Amino acid sequence: MKLTSNDKTLTLDFDGKGTSLSMEGCRLLKFREFEDKIFLIGCYHYSVRKNQLDWIEGRTSSDHVKRYNVRLNTTDRKGVVDGFDYITREVDYVILYEAAMYNNTAQPKIYDVTDNTILHEQDMLDLNYPKPHGDYIVYTLGEEVFFEQIKLAQIIKFNQLVFPNWDDNTPLFLTGRQIRKSYTRNKRKTKFTFIDLFAGLGGFHLALESIGGECVYASELRDDLRAQYVHNYGLSRDRINPDITLLSSDEIIRRQVPAHDVLCGGFPCQPFSKAGKRQGFDDEEGRGNMFDFIEKIVRVHRPKYLFLENVSNLESHDSGNTWKVIESRLTALGYQVDKRVLSPHQFGYPQHRKRIYIVGADTRAGYNLNHFVFPVPTNRPCDVTRLIDTNSKYYLPITSEQRRRLNHWETFLHLCEEHHVQVPKFPIWAMEWGATYDYDVTAPAFQTVAELKGKRGHLGQRITGKTLDECLAQLPNYAQTNKNKEFPDWKIRYIQHNREFYEQNREWLQPWLEVMREWENSFLKFEWNCPATSTCTMHDKLVQFRASGIRVKDATFAPALNLMLSQIPILPWVNLPADTVKPGDPTIGRYMTIREASKLQGMECLDFSHLQPSRVYEALGNAVNVQVVKNIAKRLINIKNHGKS
Repeated sequence: MKLTSNDKTLTLDFDGKGTSLSMEGCRLLKFREFEDKIFLIGCYHYSVRKNQLDWIEGRTSSDHVKRYNVRLNTTDRKGVVDGFDYITREVDYVILYEAAMYNNTAQPKIYDVTDNTILHEQDMLDLNYPKPHGDYIVYTLGEEVFFEQIKLAQIIKFNQLVFPNWDDNTPLFLTGRQIRKSYTRNKRKTKFTFIDLFAGLGGFHLALESIGGECVYASELRDDLRAQYVHNYGLSRDRINPDITLLSSDEIIRRQVPAHDVLCGGFPCQPFSKAGKRQGFDDEEGRGNMFDFIEKIVRVHRPKYLFLENVSNLESHDSGNTWKVIESRLTALGYQVDKRVLSPHQFGYPQHRKRIYIVGADTRAGYNLNHFVFPVPTNRPCDVTRLIDTNSKYYLPITSEQRRRLNHWETFLHLCEEHHVQVPKFPIWAMEWGATYDYDVTAPAFQTVAELKGKRGHLGQRITGKTLDECLAQLPNYAQTNKNKEFPDWKIRYIQHNREFYEQNREWLQPWLEVMREWENSFLKFEWNCPATSTCTMHDKLVQFRASGIRVKDATFAPALNLMLSQIPILPWVNLPADTVKPGDPTIGRYMTIREASKLQGMECLDFSHLQPSRVYEALGNAVNVQVVKNIAKRLINIKNHGKS
């Protein structure tokens, strides 16, 4: 390839066939011919301290890969050219020049692009990038293409005229086509193949494809998620199994499931989850035996690697026996196996979501985990607010009732501060304030009417009634249980703490408490999960309206996305765009949007248009975290020799 220029055109010569790029009359430089190629013109800043060129050319990176990055989240540029995001365009070549030399005759470098992916700040740190800040689209560069010297001043001048608000060194696209408006994953060089079982939204797919994998098969039970998978990844429907239990024999598996290098699967977690019945392999709905079908596919195709995910409780379920069964069955097949419980927040990704990750290597084929090490938590500070779009108009607002409840608890926080009282670390049960019924020896359900009558129950109201049921109905709901003759220690402790707190602060608590007499039980419980250094307000926190009460935590990392819509994090500080608020509705405070929730999972590049909003939240709550999976996969899959011993 030969590249030359004059005052008006930039000419590229492909194998002797000249192709001109005109600078006149175009918002962007467009190809007149050869319209299947796209160029990105970028710059680097020469600095001995940052060694930017050394990093780009792979001389300082730990894996010696050449990369060029474009930051996505700067507030002045917002990663947009001509109305389209950088990530909507698939670049074929990158032309680089030194920023300090753009007014002179420069010697640019042109590289072909072998891959591109979205990397977050922690990824850039992992790559030893000098002082990263924010998220990037990173182009992996191939061979350098040599060409004659050109003057870049004309391009810079044109750039300034077209984009006057941008600085001199902003990258500029040369384009002859528009790619569809969604994240375009580059599939030019497949390095390994994988299958994505129990695929959901495709977290494994996103992670493994970003490091060179090609998905050749998937399974997903739910119809709408299969349609979503086809839409986002382009996998043909006949490659997505609607029911993995149909793989009932080795012959069917050989015929339907292609051979592959890596088997991935976030197999159903409900049988092992703390939130479920914990029936494990004996799950009454048959979900516990889904591991059997993973085992069958492994036995037939013997992939080089296994990569599975489940809830962290899998490790301790049934006193550790569940994990022992899984490990022994994989070991019997000839796989070396390892596991680790990890959470995104341990690596700077702002979500607390502990999951167990299981990896395996086929020792019979010469593969092993001898040099594999799970990512070591960096415990870098998290800040969930960087994912929040305060201008979003696509949101679910909180109700007027919820706003009033939050405002009243906000007053409680201010009263604590005013009276120099530390906000309790134990769960606040306001219905216990003023109560005097006995609880620490025998549970009320096993007491007599005479023992209860005349004492005080819910919100300090005097207990009356002729029957035990009538008396019990006047107690806080958690005190009415008849399962055990004695309360568990934790319940006794919380009741005691709440009564002591009330007695110590009765003078200012009682007037504040009067407003709450008709409130639902869930609004009478309040959990302040914030460190002592936090400001005594909810206006910079994350809030959840849970069945167990209102939970408040610092806006460092979000709680795990949950299948329950009632647990979607609330952002009480966000001012709502005026043109979206109905008369009489709150003007501040909303739920986390779908796009923001998808960022927590590393899935912001997906299009969710095939799903109802409630299903998107549910699917995100059941998905794997792309960034954690990617960090593990990069260590598991050795591209050069696939980890072979």
